[in-house]
Formats: sequence, structure tokens, C-alpha cells
Amino acid sequence: MSSLIKDFQRDLIQSKKSTTELLRTAKLISVKLGLSDITEWLAAELNGYDDPAKIPEYRRVTRGELQVRNPVTGWMPSGQIKLNIKNSQPIAELESLVVPRCFQWVEGRRWVSKGDDT
Repeated sequence: MSSLIKDFQRDLIQSKKSTTELLRTAKLISVKLGLSDITEWLAAELNGYDDPAKIPEYRRVTRGELQVRNPVTGWMPSGQIKLNIKNSQPIAELESLVVPRCFQWVEGRRWVSKGDDT
């Protein structure tokens, strides 16, 4: 167990693993240590939150910047958005949005990258 924790600490410091991979390791450690409240939280982060009442404050999006794409000059600011979105998606879905620069909010309450038809 101590080598698992040492490996986990190393992985956190080196920043070479994805957040999803780190959370999976943390969940394994929490299960082995019998930390049921931490295990439950990690499961919700990994699988998504089923109960909107349990979505933590850090997963709420309350503002953003609307951008439009000008075919000549590219992306440009078009205004501020004031929202209160409770993001319940699994962390792996959120990680997949980090690479693209532009996102859209689609019906079904999911953030997707532009051009994603799902």
C-alpha cells in the first residue's frame, strides 16, 4: 500500500497523468483505506453526478464569454454570458474539452466542442 501511495504522490508532482487517471488511483487508495465518503465523491467525479443536489460548488459555471467566428479575422468576443449551470458530466468528458478552444452548450446540458454532432 505504501508504494501505491508513493507512486500516487509522484504522479501528482510529475503531472504526466490525466486527472481521470489520478482520480482512479485515488479511488483505489480510498477503497483500500475504507474511506467511503471519499470513495463516493471520487466515483461521482469519475462517473458523473446523478443527483443535481450533490453537485459541488466548484462544478458550477456562472459566467463566460460568448465568442463568434468571423471567417476573415477568426474568433472574437461578442459579449458576456451570465449562467448558473450545474455541470454533472464525468471528469473524462470535461478533460476532452480542454484541447479544443471553442465549446458550445447543447440541449441535454452537455459541453461539447464545436463540430461535435453528439
